[in-house]
Amino acid sequence: MEALYSLPGCRVEHVERTGSATLLLVVRPEGIGARCPSCQIPSNAVHSSYVRHPADLPTAEHVVKLQVQVRRFFCRNARCPRRTFAERLPQLLSPRARRTRRLATAQCAAAVTVGAEAGARLLESLAMPASPDTLLRLMRRAPLPPHRGARVIGVDDWALHKGRTYGAILVDLEAHCVIHVLPDRSTSTLTAWLRRHPDVEVIARDRSTEYAHAAALGAPGAPQVADRWHLLLNGRQMAERWLAGAHARLRSLPSDMHVGASPARRHASFPRTHAEVRARHESREQHHPPSQGAEDALPARVQARKFTPLTVSDLTGGQLHATNSERFETLVREGLLPILKPHDVVVMDNISVHHRPAVEQLIRSRKARLLFLPSYSPELNPIESCWLKVKTRMRALGARTHLALCEAMREALASVRPQDAAAWFAHCSYPPQPP
Repeated sequence: MEALYSLPGCRVEHVERTGSATLLLVVRPEGIGARCPSCQIPSNAVHSSYVRHPADLPTAEHVVKLQVQVRRFFCRNARCPRRTFAERLPQLLSPRARRTRRLATAQCAAAVTVGAEAGARLLESLAMPASPDTLLRLMRRAPLPPHRGARVIGVDDWALHKGRTYGAILVDLEAHCVIHVLPDRSTSTLTAWLRRHPDVEVIARDRSTEYAHAAALGAPGAPQVADRWHLLLNGRQMAERWLAGAHARLRSLPSDMHVGASPARRHASFPRTHAEVRARHESREQHHPPSQGAEDALPARVQARKFTPLTVSDLTGGQLHATNSERFETLVREGLLPILKPHDVVVMDNISVHHRPAVEQLIRSRKARLLFLPSYSPELNPIESCWLKVKTRMRALGARTHLALCEAMREALASVRPQDAAAWFAHCSYPPQPP
C-alpha cells in the first residue's frame, strides 16, 4: 500500500470504503515528536490528539478522503508564548487546509487552464470535486510564475473602471503575457517604470503623445514602433475618409465602363458560416419578432432560394429620385407588387420608410414574407468590400517592419481600381448616376 499510495510523513493503517465511489484512508504521522513552530524546540510530550479529514488525489476513479490522527504536544520552552502546539505535516498538508498540497496543485492547474466554472465541471468527472469559488481562491493564492526581463513591450490604455478610470497596460510581445498594469496613463508614471527596467529594447505604442514622451524620457535608446493592429486601424480610417470624399465622384462614373472585362454583378452574397446564420436569426428575432400565424413561419426551403437585389432604378425604369414614406408606399404598390409571387421573400434594410405598417400589409397581401437586414450589414457596405481587398492584399505581402508595412499599404491601396469601386457600389444597390 505504501508503494502504491505514498503519503509523505505518514503511514496508512487501513482503508475503508464509505460509499460506492469514496475511499477513506486512516493514517498516522510517523514521527515520535515535533518541533514547536514558534521556538523550534523539539518535544515528545503528548497533550492530546484530534482528527483531520482532508481530501486527497483520487485513485482508481474513487474520491479519496484522509483521516489523519494529529497529536498536540506540550512546549518545553518556558519562555515560549505557546503552551501546546499541533504537529505539522509540511510535505502533505498546510495548516488548517481541507485538501492536500498535491490535490490543491492539481485543482489549481485545471482552473488556470479552463477557468473556475468549467474547471469545477471537469474536476467533478475526475473525482476531484471543488466549487468554482474554491478554485478562484486557489488561483489567487498560487504564486505568479517568474517573469524574465522583457525586451519588446507594448503599451496601451486599459480601463480599470470603464468610462471613469484608465491606466496603462504593459505587455511582453515576445512572451505574449501581461507584465504590469500602471495606475494611470501619465508620462511620469510610464517614465519611472521604464527607468526601473533598462532591458527594454523596443516599445510598441499607439499615437498617444503621453506614451511617446514617456518612451523618449525613460528609454531614449529604444526605438518606438506602431503595432500591426494600429497600422491597420489607421489604414482603415484613411480608406474610409477617402471613400467618403470620393463617393460623389464614384457615383458619377459611367455605367458602361470597359477596361478589359467588365466587372460581373453579383446576384447573391457570399455563403455565410453557421455562426453568422445563427447570429442573424437571433438578431432578427430580437429586433423584429414574428407575428402569430402559420404563414409567418419561414419555410426551410427559403434558404435555398435565389435572392435577387432590386434597386429603385429597377422598379421605376431607371428614374432616380429621393423618397419619402408616401412615395415609397406608392413604389411598393405600383412597382413591387406586380412582380411578387406567393411565398416570395422581400428583404429590406432598416431605414424608417421601410418600417411602415402599410408597406408590410401590401407585401403580405401577396402572401409574401417581409424580412429586415440586421442593423449592420457588411455585405451591403462598399467600404467593407474595399477594406476586405486591402487587408487580403496586405496579408499576402506579409510585411513585418514599419517601412515594409507602409509600402504594403501603399501597394494595397493602389490595387483598388475605379471599376472595382463601381462594382462594389453596384453590388450594394448603389447604381451609378447617368452621365
